[in-house]
Amino acid sequence: LEAGDYRWRINCVYEVPLKIRVTGPQRVFVEPRMMFPQRQDLGESITLLGYEERQEADRRVITLIWKARQEMSQSYRVFLHALDADGNLVAQSDGEPVDWTRPTTGWVKDEIVVETRLLNLKAGEYKLVVGWVDEAGERIGAITLMK
Repeated sequence: LEAGDYRWRINCVYEVPLKIRVTGPQRVFVEPRMMFPQRQDLGESITLLGYEERQEADRRVITLIWKARQEMSQSYRVFLHALDADGNLVAQSDGEPVDWTRPTTGWVKDEIVVETRLLNLKAGEYKLVVGWVDEAGERIGAITLMK
């Protein structure tokens, strides 16, 4: 739905009129400045433009900047994995983009979507891998973040 006010009517023994407000996402089409530009395609629909990274106590804060190359009819989930020097998974953050508020089925062509993911990690060297999976859990792409 487009943003705005709507009425929702439930018909049963008594008619119960309800008002609801739909707030659409603010759409961004201008690329922000980013600490680590990447510009890598993941699958046919999504490009990782870049990311930012900072350490806060025992967690790593990763801000990912995505661009939709086309509209998507399927909902994809992002994953961010931290691997140690031996390739073992030591932390992860998986799910719908932007804390489950921006499913990819709502992205429009050329839209920029910025999201922040947290990894419970002490300061140190880790390999960070980001990518997408489809609704069946199959990977549609993965890349290693490069500084």
